[in-house]
Amino acid sequence: MKKNPGSLWLLILLLPLWLHAAADYRYSLEVDKESLYAKEPLLLRFTVWQTDPSKMMFFSFKPLDRSDFFIKRIDKVVENTSRRRKAIFTYLLYPLKSGTLTLHFDLVVKRTNEARIALSTTGGRYNVKDVETEDSHENVEPKTIYVKPLPAPVDLVGDFTLITETDRQRSEAYKPVYMTIRLKGRGFPPGPGIFALKFPTNVEHFSDAPKIIERYTKKGIEFEGTWSYALVSSENFTVPPIKLKAFSASKEKLYELSSPAIPIEVVKSPLSQVMAPQDSPESAYAYIERIESWGRYLFIFLCGFISALLYLKIKNLLFKEASPNLFQKEVKSAKDAKELLVLLVRTDANRYTFAIDILERAIYFNEPLDLKEIKKEILKSAA
Repeated sequence: MKKNPGSLWLLILLLPLWLHAAADYRYSLEVDKESLYAKEPLLLRFTVWQTDPSKMMFFSFKPLDRSDFFIKRIDKVVENTSRRRKAIFTYLLYPLKSGTLTLHFDLVVKRTNEARIALSTTGGRYNVKDVETEDSHENVEPKTIYVKPLPAPVDLVGDFTLITETDRQRSEAYKPVYMTIRLKGRGFPPGPGIFALKFPTNVEHFSDAPKIIERYTKKGIEFEGTWSYALVSSENFTVPPIKLKAFSASKEKLYELSSPAIPIEVVKSPLSQVMAPQDSPESAYAYIERIESWGRYLFIFLCGFISALLYLKIKNLLFKEASPNLFQKEVKSAKDAKELLVLLVRTDANRYTFAIDILERAIYFNEPLDLKEIKKEILKSAA
């Protein structure tokens, strides 16, 4: 039998398409780059088409290998035309280490038909059942990515700016100086301990939880973070400088972010002299005035403390005497873990710590929870 070389070449050309197609669908997978630096953004787009119009099909897709990559889906578009469904999934990925990394994927195809959909809606709007589907995990060809190591150890990867400022550079003793650090740019988000500031020993410092905003775009993560501090001292001090090493993957360039040291002048005030220890002898009049001043502060503090204590005692007594049955009813009627958690925190967080811990783990870490059993334990503790 004579071989046809033209048919052989046609078979070779069509082979890649057949590898990416099944009996009733086909797909394509694209990445914007196949070689990049660690913690550089990678855009992945997966498109899947239904090719059999006689079926009703639904698609679900996600990349795996979360230990090697930071993965975030930023878009999903579904198009229905001529009884054919098309779904486009867009993901933003950041490789977390260097080397040759292989991305694996999970594609779930749900197949059904019009008869099953009609059956699911029989009986009116209040009797809708789940549509019966045949689900299958389909094979998607893995993708190999080459990840280059960073040219040097750095604190940040991306293009960032750093601003450090204080609300004043001259302050009274014991009056707080407010300091703000702002880090902004496009790149891989920094870790929580990015600013390990060492303040002078004569400075007391207090900080709020940082305010972080992250926007996921096709070009990467747009990051904006604000760190706030209150600095208190009775002497002159200096806010330490900040230096961060960074690498711009887009420019392939190392650079440094820095802010200067900020000197703070502290002046004595009448109040600071009352609070501070006295080195020189003082007159009897000054001594009496200082004692009276301390007495006034102490009296105001005690009045506030005693009032708050009495208020809490009276509130607890009234609540325990008037509404034990109400609390039990609210526990029994709680619909889910979140509603029960709010009730316990509002009622007595210290008393129901054991239950609060279990509920928080179930809500935030998806640990298994027997809601009926935890309700029984709470009611026993409340009795």
